This record gives sequence, structure tokens and C-alpha cells, in this order.
Amino acid sequence: MTDHVRPVAVVPCAGLGTRLRPLTWAVPKELLPYGPKTLLDHTLHELCRAGVERAIVVTRAGKEALREHVERAGVPSGLRVEFVVQQQPRGLADALRAARRALNGAPLLMALPDQQLSDASGQLVHYYRGQASLASLAQVPETELHYFPGAAGLEFDGPGPVHRVRGVLQPSCCGTLRAFGRTVFDSKFLELLPEQGEESDLGRCFLTYLQQGQHDCIALAGRPADLGTMAGYLHYASLVEPDFVD
Repeated sequence: MTDHVRPVAVVPCAGLGTRLRPLTWAVPKELLPYGPKTLLDHTLHELCRAGVERAIVVTRAGKEALREHVERAGVPSGLRVEFVVQQQPRGLADALRAARRALNGAPLLMALPDQQLSDASGQLVHYYRGQASLASLAQVPETELHYFPGAAGLEFDGPGPVHRVRGVLQPSCCGTLRAFGRTVFDSKFLELLPEQGEESDLGRCFLTYLQQGQHDCIALAGRPADLGTMAGYLHYASLVEPDFVD
């Protein structure tokens, strides 16, 4: 990672976790265990290994347990964790907007804790060279596609390992190579986000953003896990990849 391109991680954690109820009635989704650590712990350690120095955790009222957990468990050496509050759980676009002031114009690496893949952030940061955005794709086994509901694909070209993004594909058209929950955005992307948004705004804003600058993607090495639904959590939590056990 070059010294002049250091993304700041934004970790959205303000959601309601409705797809994981009844587990999330008592425990925030991000504190559910995945092997020996919580989903949030795995994400913070992954970011630290990638060389990220700042992580902004977006939370909300009622999820004070997240800050308490981080203060109790500690953070990896070399990573500074900050918290910002999202007033209402209006989705990912609003979560990024809530973190905008704390970013101070730096590019951001959006890291979703309920999607796990060893060294996902490290692979992404390795190929980030100041593009308007650098998205990640993961190869999902065909028998596990139903654990990745709504995961779209990207239309791209180029020889790789970095491909130029041309558009977004619907899940029914993109085979087994699906978008994964790690993306780097230039700070200019935040200017497109509405002040009062909803869940679908992130996708709409990204389609608009594709008309500007250079947008690339990479295919991540490794097996992805989506733990954001009850079916996915029960499946992947019982089959923890060896890299997540330390």
C-alpha cells in the first residue's frame, strides 16, 4: 500500500439485524461469534492486517454494547477505532454519510462485518491506487448461492487481476461471482449520498458514480461467508474456515 493512498475503514454496525432474529434480540449482530471471535473482532483484525490505521464504527442508540465490547476486548495494535452515531438505521448509504465528517476527505473502505473472507481487505488495499472506487467480487460455490441473497454481480473487462467496472448485474445474470462486502470509495462518492436516505440509495448512487472516474474491481482469493441471515449464519458458523481460528 502506497503512503499517499491510505483508506480509512468504515464499519457499518447500526442495523437492526432483523434477518437474524431471535438471536439479535439479545446480542447485536456484530457481536455474534464466528469461531473464537465476534464478527466485529474478525473485521477489525482483518483491517489491521491490511495496514489500515483508522476504523470508524457506525453505531446507533441501543447498541452501546459494541463500544463496551471494543473497550473491553481491546483493538489490534496499530489500529485506532472511533465511533460515530447514525441517528436512524436507514441503510448503508446513510451509515456512510454519518461517517463523512470523520473521514476528512480520505478514501474509505466500507467493511461489512456480516460478510467474512480471510484477508479480504488486504487484497483490496493491495490493488487500490486512487481509483474512484475499487470493488471486490468473491467466488461463491453454486450450492451456497442461496446464502447470499441479493448479492449482485459486476460487468467488467480487462485482463486482471484488476478489471474495469462497466456496470452492475442483477443476481440472476451474474453466475457465481458475486459482489462482496468490501469496497473502497473516493471521498467524492459521499457527495452523492442524500441527506435523508434509505437502503436502496447506495446502489443508485453507485450507478450514478460509475459515470465518473475510473472504477475497478478485483476477484478475491478465498471462500466467502455471508452470515447476515439466519440460514447463512447457522451454515457458516458451523463450518468456520481455518484462517479464522487462531
